[in-house]
Amino acid sequence: MSNPVYFNAPVELWRGFLDKPKDILEDVLNYASAEYGDKDTASKALNVTYGSWESAKKNGDGLRKRKDYSGVTFSIPSDMYWEHRNHNKGEEDRLFLLGYLALKSIGGHGRISCTNSAFMFCRMAGYGRMEDFRKEGFKYDPKKKKWNRQPESAILRYMRTDKMRGYHCEKLRYALMEAFDNFHCYSRKGKRGFAFIFGSEHSREEYWKMMAKHFDERGNDSKRNLLKEQMRKITQDY
Repeated sequence: MSNPVYFNAPVELWRGFLDKPKDILEDVLNYASAEYGDKDTASKALNVTYGSWESAKKNGDGLRKRKDYSGVTFSIPSDMYWEHRNHNKGEEDRLFLLGYLALKSIGGHGRISCTNSAFMFCRMAGYGRMEDFRKEGFKYDPKKKKWNRQPESAILRYMRTDKMRGYHCEKLRYALMEAFDNFHCYSRKGKRGFAFIFGSEHSREEYWKMMAKHFDERGNDSKRNLLKEQMRKITQDY
């Protein structure tokens, strides 16, 4: 079995994906292609047939010269890439893809990681650091020495209030859990943010059993009660 192919590109190249997905995906492929010195090597490594290798290489080389990269990289599986490249996906599907890439960049594979909805959307918006994301929607005027508000990007529409931010983040998390059996996610009672893991060796049912031990019996948290109800369907010992 051949190894899966991934296209790696700085998170900054994904900035604006909700507004212009085709352009962004083209940049991502060009960036990944420019890592290789010739067409045959790139075609074999990335399993890509190029219409114009010269154009892809030139554009990719130009993108690699940019100086505003934070060092954070999105790694997209080629099947996901072509699914979005070859089909006209809606905004919800594009948000789902950004959520997947964002959490993968935060948590990696095979370990439990913690984050919050604000940082998740920071990565989804194409920023490696929160301090840069906070400037999204503003432009500094050096003459007047102040920040001026700019037209709102699509990703900021999901960040207008904490309530909406939490709602959309939770919706994306549920979608990821439905799509990937080895992606598990749970809210942490009494703590900010949520915990998640990709590539768990445990089944969803086994994971629920383990995570149930971390929940405090006190309180009336709706998410915790939902988890407990799911647990009752799995085992009578809980």
